[in-house]
Amino acid sequence: MVGGKNPPGDEIITLPVSGNPRVSILIPSRSQDALLANCLNSLRLHIGGDIAYEVVIVMNSATDALKSFVRERTRGLVVRESDANLGVAGGYNRARASARGEFLMLLHDDTEIQPGWIESLLETMATHPAAGAVGSFQFFPDGRPQRAGSILWRNALTTTTWANVAPDPGTFTDVRPVDYSGTCSTLVRASTWDAIGGMDEEIFPAYYVDVDLCMKIRRHGQTVLCDPRSRILHHAGASTNRSFQQFISRCNQLYIITKWSAELDQQEPYVPEDPASLERAKQITASTAATLTDHWKEPGHASPAPPVPAPECQEREHEKREKALLANYLKHLETCDTLLNERLATMSTDLASTHDQLAGVQAGLTASQGEIAELQARIRKLRKRNNALQSELAESRKSLFSRLIRKWKSSAG
Repeated sequence: MVGGKNPPGDEIITLPVSGNPRVSILIPSRSQDALLANCLNSLRLHIGGDIAYEVVIVMNSATDALKSFVRERTRGLVVRESDANLGVAGGYNRARASARGEFLMLLHDDTEIQPGWIESLLETMATHPAAGAVGSFQFFPDGRPQRAGSILWRNALTTTTWANVAPDPGTFTDVRPVDYSGTCSTLVRASTWDAIGGMDEEIFPAYYVDVDLCMKIRRHGQTVLCDPRSRILHHAGASTNRSFQQFISRCNQLYIITKWSAELDQQEPYVPEDPASLERAKQITASTAATLTDHWKEPGHASPAPPVPAPECQEREHEKREKALLANYLKHLETCDTLLNERLATMSTDLASTHDQLAGVQAGLTASQGEIAELQARIRKLRKRNNALQSELAESRKSLFSRLIRKWKSSAG
């Protein structure tokens, strides 16, 4: 695995401008200008000249540093801006409105593509007409496998396609169906995107957007694949705190459970202590994909692109979503704080009770220690008395023996 050579701080990253792009690479970005620089540089280095593509950047409530980087150090990008945080779904939907390619390449700004990345995805699309989306094999920056598609369980929990330690990357050789592929690197047919209406912006700001997208693709009658030849390094640098991430993920998981309850009922139950459940889940995925492939027929006409609200309307709606999300998170924290205080009070009571019990035990132990000391003193006295009696007995035996000897001698004389 290789990372793109980091461009010098003042180097301008120039990407080709195609009048008729085959692929539109869509990248929402907010604050990670250094990672975005590495991402764009990897595109410049590793996409072959025979691939006509464009890069559409959506600066999603971006920082001044990111805006400055895009304005001063990049050329050839299609740039769109939003004053509000549109989230992952809103960002990609806005990018799609400016995209002209036959294929939409969903890419995160914290990724670095590897040689052959887009070529293999396009080849798989060509040889699998029933595929609506094809994802890449993701790696951590140190070269460890991160994800090669994912498993979706009945409770809407998601996991990797392996348990515990990841297998050797060399064992991933074949294109295979997956439940979903992450938005950090997934190629989607523009016709499929338009037919399913794009991404669901109710899933805000992130987490489960990719699950929902792939569920919609399957409902449309197409499959979702992973091509392990297409590889990226994914830094996955979280910009939000862990507690907030977990809260957002749980909220969106519940949304998915409600929205896709019928489809989730067909998924394997999540039983981590049963190793065979993972294989059963993969078999369900493969069987579903085989059925979809057998029944897929190209539509007779292309669906129109999903309507895109006016930018100001979209941004206003997302400002409302963000305010509602933060308000709900505050309530969540207050509830957690209340529960924590109640738990601390219970623990304090339990601790006081335990302290009283320990004091009683200590008192009993002290009394027992006194009794033990008294018994030990009595034993010592008894041993001393026993030793004295033993000495007296020995003297008595000696005296008796002497008397018997004298008596015997007297009678013998």
